[in-house]
Amino acid sequence: MNGRVEAGARFSKLPLHIRNAYRAYHAEWEPLSPEGIERTVSRLTDLRRIPNFYIRNFAINITRNAIRMQFNCDGTHIVSVDEFERFLEENIPLD
Repeated sequence: MNGRVEAGARFSKLPLHIRNAYRAYHAEWEPLSPEGIERTVSRLTDLRRIPNFYIRNFAINITRNAIRMQFNCDGTHIVSVDEFERFLEENIPLD
C-alpha cells in the first residue's frame, strides 16, 4: 500500500468507500519487473516493422503488468509484458 498517500491529512478526509477502493486497488497490484520494462522498451522500434501499421501511442502500466498499443485508426491492443513478445512474433514478418 502507498503509505505516503494514506499518511496525508487529505486522505483521512475522503469518504470511507473511496479510501477502501484505493486500498483494494493497491493491494492487487501486479507490478512489472525492471527487467520486463527494459525488455519491452528495447523492442519498441520493432513495432515499426508491422506491415500497414504505424504505432500511434504506446503506454506501459507499471502497476498492472499491462502494455497498451494504439495503431493507426485500427484500434487498441492491450497485452501483458510476456504477451508483448508473442505479439511481436505473430505480427512482424521474418526477414
